Amino acid sequence: MLATTLHNLREFEQSISQQADDFLITGDAHKPEKKTFTFIGPLDGNPIIWNCQLQTLQSLAQSRQLKQMQQFIHIYNNQEIYHLEIGLYLKQIDLATIKRTIIMIRQYKNLRSGQHNYGPFYDFII
Repeated sequence: MLATTLHNLREFEQSISQQADDFLITGDAHKPEKKTFTFIGPLDGNPIIWNCQLQTLQSLAQSRQLKQMQQFIHIYNNQEIYHLEIGLYLKQIDLATIKRTIIMIRQYKNLRSGQHNYGPFYDFII
């Protein structure tokens, strides 16, 4: 995981400038239910490095033994390491979903720490 320091920010910008996408997959890219990736996005008007985990609600419900869940965004930081955990009601996480998620985070103006649930509750069989 990358901390947001000026050095890390510049280094990360330079490393992704040489590839097609403006993010870096940091976990197992072959798991259709979960993707972890790093990208640059805003927080309080300043660019930071986001360490994101994007996962289907079905896989989260199974791992947490929950029968109901809502979609959510969980934002937290630990010593300049900024984390996003996002749960979506989708069958799988693909490249298009990652790109839409990054666009959403970059356009959202009022990101705040904490867990933010939205939408209806979905039922799961565990």
